[in-house]
Amino acid sequence: MKNYSFIIYCIIFVFSFLISQDKIQIEILTNKGNSYFKKEDYENAIIVYEDLLAEQELQYGYNSVQLAQTMTFLGEMYYLINMPDIADYYFQQAISILEKSFQSQKEILEMPLINLLKIYSSINDTSMAQTTKNRLYSTSALFQNTEKADSSNIE
Repeated sequence: MKNYSFIIYCIIFVFSFLISQDKIQIEILTNKGNSYFKKEDYENAIIVYEDLLAEQELQYGYNSVQLAQTMTFLGEMYYLINMPDIADYYFQQAISILEKSFQSQKEILEMPLINLLKIYSSINDTSMAQTTKNRLYSTSALFQNTEKADSSNIE
């Protein structure tokens, strides 16, 4: 039994070590890419940020907000070096990831409000039920208005 415990502890230690190494690698790549960007060396910054993108995908998964942020930054850099097609690709990918994340957050926010509405309705607290309905409506309106707000930000 002690042998199994020791093996499990070793596996956990190795796994923890590998995760920390990935995070260190991500930090190193971020700092290196930022350094190139500040020097306006966009070509080298792009190379580093492409490597960062690959590391982040392994560490966080394809639908992570961190990945979307890096894609947005890559889109900006490709735009700066006059490569709008590649910039468009990265912006579109980032938007897709962020929209999924936004929708997920909306559903997380709505669930307790819906449950509160059920409670207030069951105990006939019309005032709190109406307040909760208003909050639900505001939440839905907020998430629906993002498309309108995004289109108004175009220069």
